Amino acid sequence: LRSALYIFDHAAFGWIARVAGASRPAVFYCIRLVLGAKSAGCEAMLVWSVRQSFGRALALWTWLFLISSAGMFHAAVSYLPSSAAMYLVALCWAFWAPSREQPAA
Repeated sequence: LRSALYIFDHAAFGWIARVAGASRPAVFYCIRLVLGAKSAGCEAMLVWSVRQSFGRALALWTWLFLISSAGMFHAAVSYLPSSAAMYLVALCWAFWAPSREQPAA
């Protein structure tokens, strides 16, 4: 059941591309584009949250490390459940960081 739900979540974007007249390789790249957009959104929220909680300098370092990591370019657009876990971990950190009561030293 979990696998089917994971597939159906992304199949909707492939179906829309297919109805629009895209070829099979174009559908494949459309799904990868959606996965990349999800990853970029989660990582942008993480950097914004770090900036709000810990300051501009640490947000810049976070952004530099994210942009130079393999997750940004390879793992983020992979059609794997571990990629979804990567998105969710980034979102968890993004939502957790602003709830800290004391600012960083």
